[in-house]
Amino acid sequence: MQRAACIALACLVAPSAAQGLPKTCSAYQECTGLLGDCCPNRDGVMLECCILGAIRIRTEKLEANATLAKEQATEESDEAKAAASSAQELADKAKQEAEAAAEAKKEAESELTERKQHLTKAQKAATDAANQAQSKAAEAKAKASGAVQQEKEAKEFKEKVEKELAESKKKLEEAEETAKARKSEAEEAKKEADELDETANHDAVELKTKEQAAADEEAKALARQKAQEEKVAAQKAKAEAADLAAETAQKAADKAKAEFSKAEETIHNAQCDNNPGCAAAGLTGFCCPTLVGQELTGVVLGCCGAGGSHLLEVPEESPEGGPGLTAAACLASAAAVAGAALVVRARRHRGEAPADHYVAA
Repeated sequence: MQRAACIALACLVAPSAAQGLPKTCSAYQECTGLLGDCCPNRDGVMLECCILGAIRIRTEKLEANATLAKEQATEESDEAKAAASSAQELADKAKQEAEAAAEAKKEAESELTERKQHLTKAQKAATDAANQAQSKAAEAKAKASGAVQQEKEAKEFKEKVEKELAESKKKLEEAEETAKARKSEAEEAKKEADELDETANHDAVELKTKEQAAADEEAKALARQKAQEEKVAAQKAKAEAADLAAETAQKAADKAKAEFSKAEETIHNAQCDNNPGCAAAGLTGFCCPTLVGQELTGVVLGCCGAGGSHLLEVPEESPEGGPGLTAAACLASAAAVAGAALVVRARRHRGEAPADHYVAA
């Protein structure tokens, strides 16, 4: 259905195939050797070289578009690769920050353990000092009790032991003073132990806070690293998509160019003027083969050489080629119709009736 529609379209647009393009013959390399207007000429006829020129111009435009698309895709690919490289550098930096945060956490834990050990030793020393002071105070108190007892006994022997009483009183005073000093030392030791305990608790809280901060920083660094790695993957995928688009555009342009060359060669080989035997017989138009309706599917005349052309194939539209290839095939069919019209005019000018197998009805 698509092929039939393409041929019908060619029949309708054949007189205006080059509409919007230059009319002068010199504007088309296919019309070399002709002067004046060709597309159309002064009789309103669109010459075959105009159709071929229109096909060539269309193909060159497709090739230019494909080249531009390839350049744009290459530029996008380069930008994506550069962005991927930058993202990889950021990911590496985030990884280093994560490692540094982990190391800081480890150092904080080590410092906390060391301070706890130091605190335990200080508490033990303070406790020992307090116990020792209390023991000395008890001894002093016991000595004081003995002195009182001696004082009681001395009353009965006041005259005899007056000297001893005075010494005992002095010893008592000294013992009480010593007990007071020991008690003061015990209180000071206890106060120092309480201060050390409070300092150790404060240091423990501070180290715990640092440890938590280091853990939070490590988690943030790991999150940044993951985000950068995902960005690297996205940029790489974008670069691959751009490369694929450039390759697809280049294939489409190459295929359009090949189909145009094939259509041009088929039309050239089918013309009577390009076959010596037919040209010598004075035939014009298409001989190898002849036109049937709007296609080169007629017979191959005897004047054709061994290299005579066969059916002009109109390629189907493909997803890769797009509407550009379909237009090229339609213009090729239009060239065949225009050539057939020239044959009819030439034979009528000589007063000959057209043959059914030679000229399209």
